[in-house]
Amino acid sequence: MGITSASAPESGSLKPGRGNTGVEYRYYKTKEYNKLSKEQKDELREHRKEQPELYPKSNSNNDGRGKSGGSLKKKFKAQVASVVKELKKSEEKKDSELSDLKSFISSLIGDGQHNIEIKDIFFIIQYLTIINICNKY
Repeated sequence: MGITSASAPESGSLKPGRGNTGVEYRYYKTKEYNKLSKEQKDELREHRKEQPELYPKSNSNNDGRGKSGGSLKKKFKAQVASVVKELKKSEEKKDSELSDLKSFISSLIGDGQHNIEIKDIFFIIQYLTIINICNKY
């Protein structure tokens, strides 16, 4: 059963179309939907069946009142916690590497056995600073 004289939205338009009974092809809240006539409800149901890509099935975690289920919230919290944990690990690793580098540079300056000049140390520090800045972005 095709609806031939119903107005469809123009291509690229965000406005819903209208059916033969005058029903708008859009989402209706329960109170609005209950006010529709039986014919309008039937026509709307038929339209939704014919174009399922426009009307995806509702989330199983959704109780129909716009409240998401607890499991979705728990999954999101777990994902955020995981990302935060990884970021902390990364920061701790960078801090450890920086500490090791500081110790190494101190040992080069302090023991007098290496033939390294101060300008070389400044070059190393500038290079590492640039690397550190790049890693932050």
